[in-house]
Amino acid sequence: MKALESGDLTQQINDQYKGDFAKLKDSVNESIYNLANMVREINETVATVSKASAQISQSTQELNSSKESQAASIEETTVSMSEVTDKVTSNTKHAQTAMNIHKMQTNKPLKVVN
Repeated sequence: MKALESGDLTQQINDQYKGDFAKLKDSVNESIYNLANMVREINETVATVSKASAQISQSTQELNSSKESQAASIEETTVSMSEVTDKVTSNTKHAQTAMNIHKMQTNKPLKVVN
């Protein structure tokens, strides 16, 4: 019984008893066996939960990494689009200036050289 008190569920009562004491011994041994099985199942469940928790943690880290990568990609795309917009605006201004110069040149009277 001292082993059972200290949590050792591998020990059983092996002495021989008669009558009610034999029934009590059998009940205690069965209880020890059942407790040992419950502890084993709890340990297996803890291991399963621990493994699942580690997998969830890893998946969360991968998801965060992917999210950060996508955010960086979106930021790069936004910067690129802004640069393209600036170039288009600049090219439009240059084209407008060139058209104005062309109009001014075509509206000038031609000088006749003799």
